[in-house]
Amino acid sequence: MARITDISKCALEDALKAELFYLEQLNPCKQQYYGDKSAFVIQYHQKVDVFNFLPKWTLRWPLKIIGKPYSVSTKGYLGENHEVTALIKTLKGLNIILNGEQGLDLPYAYTLSSHVFYNHFINFSHYLESLRSHYRYRVKKALLKADDIIMLPIDQSDFSKAHHELYLEVYQNSKDKLECLSMAFFKAFPSEIYEFRIASTNELVGFVQLVSEADKLTFLFGGFKHKHNKTYDLYMKMLIEIIRIGIEKGVEHIEFGQTAEETKLKLGCVPVAKYLYVHHSNRVLQAIIKKALPFLSYRPHGITYNVFKERR
Repeated sequence: MARITDISKCALEDALKAELFYLEQLNPCKQQYYGDKSAFVIQYHQKVDVFNFLPKWTLRWPLKIIGKPYSVSTKGYLGENHEVTALIKTLKGLNIILNGEQGLDLPYAYTLSSHVFYNHFINFSHYLESLRSHYRYRVKKALLKADDIIMLPIDQSDFSKAHHELYLEVYQNSKDKLECLSMAFFKAFPSEIYEFRIASTNELVGFVQLVSEADKLTFLFGGFKHKHNKTYDLYMKMLIEIIRIGIEKGVEHIEFGQTAEETKLKLGCVPVAKYLYVHHSNRVLQAIIKKALPFLSYRPHGITYNVFKERR
């Protein structure tokens, strides 16, 4: 399969082309594109912890990844599953397919689930009223603890070193590290930035980066001061405000990403299974990988929370 050197000539949606162009400039990681009229894949290079889901084991190794090159939960390929599978099998060496959907004919393991909030609400008050008492109490308790926290939208050009340091603090504390994004990414990648400050002192304590589409709101990245988390229930406050923003925008769903699953599930999100596929062009190595892969699989949270009064 021929490598695509000019994606502007591909039959891709303009939004995807623009996204890839921005990522080439703001997060270069040897992006390459392969495909034809029936299938398309995005490949990039990154160091990955191959023992990510095994406690006390770590090994970061440079790998070729098929996915969106900025650690989002959406897949990095287009086309029917059998066409995408056939395309991937033409690629040389080892390729890791991150955050794939079910159906590729390749060895797989589970990776972190994505969490989606489906918006059926007229306004934020309707959302609160729809929660069962225990979960409604938890949300109201968090908002009360965060009473001195204010949220303000800012221009991307005002994203500062102080904001980026909050992102780096979260990144450094994350167990699932991939790309570490530069300050330039937050200042230039088309998105909305909301910052959180302590009203009484004006101290910057957090921010979230969101992308709005016609029917979807996506929580890309954020940052916050961990030392203030317990005092103000800060992270919970940030997630609640994203729900409020999504409801006010009238989106059909909010994509909350793959971390902090218990907290997001208790706010009403639904887990969506994501898959990690692997293909090696060497048949012997592929057979070994197929046998080893189940041991590297992520184990889902496994608890269902009946958050709403009526099943949705």
